[in-house]
Amino acid sequence: MAVAEEALYSTLTGAAPVTAIVEQRIYPDMIPQDAGIPAIAFLRTDTEFINTIHGAVPVGSSPLIEVSCVQTSRELAHVLANAVQAAIAPEGFTIDGRRSEQDPETGLWATVLNVTFNE
Repeated sequence: MAVAEEALYSTLTGAAPVTAIVEQRIYPDMIPQDAGIPAIAFLRTDTEFINTIHGAVPVGSSPLIEVSCVQTSRELAHVLANAVQAAIAPEGFTIDGRRSEQDPETGLWATVLNVTFNE
């Protein structure tokens, strides 16, 4: 995992309000099919590089990460997302957006947080 993903994983697994809900079901990329619910998956969807006028080599990056908080209902997905948001905001993650999704095949709900982090 890259720096942002490692920081996110470490923060989430160390946050008691989050692990009280999902235990250790926090996964990079996607939730395994045989995993229990509730669970969290996170995925880097883009990276914006930070450049200066003094050179072509980036001096840093700001990845965009989607954090999917998956639960059995919309309300429970929001409760999990609130716990995630409270855990990651003080650790340098910026919440850029939030949306709800529902999977018609499984009936599961997700609240998806779009977050950035300066590496």
